Amino acid sequence: MSAELLEVSRSGEHAYAKVQDATPLGSTPNGKLKLRLDLVITKADGGTSQVIRT
Repeated sequence: MSAELLEVSRSGEHAYAKVQDATPLGSTPNGKLKLRLDLVITKADGGTSQVIRT
């Protein structure tokens, strides 16, 4: 792990997430909806990355 990643894990980093898409995947046994989220993360320095979460 790089020194930069270690510092981010210690102190955090300001970022914003924009939801590009939300796809329902069904429901869980306790009745909650399971989603797939396609996100674009924008860091404070302007860099972006795309993330898909289920």
